[in-house]
Amino acid sequence: MDKKSDASDWYFTGKIILNLNFQEIKRSRVGRGGTDLLKKINEYEGENCYIPTDGHCFIKCVNRVLNKDLTCKFQEYINGFSKANRKGVMTCARMNEFNKKFNTSFQIYNPKNRHFHPRDVHGELDWVLYLHNSHFCLIRRSQKSLGIEEIEGNYEQLWKTCRDDNAVTQVSPLKLNVLSSMSDDALFAWDCETYSEKDTRRAIPFACTLINLEKLRKMLNRINNLFPDLKSSDPIPEEF
Repeated sequence: MDKKSDASDWYFTGKIILNLNFQEIKRSRVGRGGTDLLKKINEYEGENCYIPTDGHCFIKCVNRVLNKDLTCKFQEYINGFSKANRKGVMTCARMNEFNKKFNTSFQIYNPKNRHFHPRDVHGELDWVLYLHNSHFCLIRRSQKSLGIEEIEGNYEQLWKTCRDDNAVTQVSPLKLNVLSSMSDDALFAWDCETYSEKDTRRAIPFACTLINLEKLRKMLNRINNLFPDLKSSDPIPEEF
């Protein structure tokens, strides 16, 4: 931190050492069923398809077909794998084991070769799983092409806002070594916004702020008093 920083208003200048913070993960995306943390997927129920919301999309499809909730049992099963075997991730390779574990007959349809995985099941279901943008969906076995077209036409991925229930809860909380009774005027909030440089994958900072929590609390109270109808996702008016 530079000595010329204005401590009275808690604006600081300094230097940030750039590191390769953005590391590209080299592994297959097939079967992840994962979605962007900052985006949400709208649920869609069609005649030949079903698109679940983001988060636990695989088991949501399973629950819909079986008409019962296996979420807790599925979490115990998927978290039982070691980290080396992609703990907590449902993959195509695990479909056989999943079917045996839960006595089901789910299959994943691959439109490129028109094959089902696994090929051999003890009974064919009317619905089959289909991966769209690494998101598990359902399509009718008898109307696979129409189901895929319906998914492509109704798949919506939107940015999450502070009003979304799971926009923040999916982020692990940061625990600080501070006393629970410590007042806000002795604590500070720090934030650094970065973007990923395309060629080097470096985290390039473009905005950095350090502010006293007591001042931040007073500022937010002023905003609430001046603009009582302001929503959490709305930008702060320019007149403020």
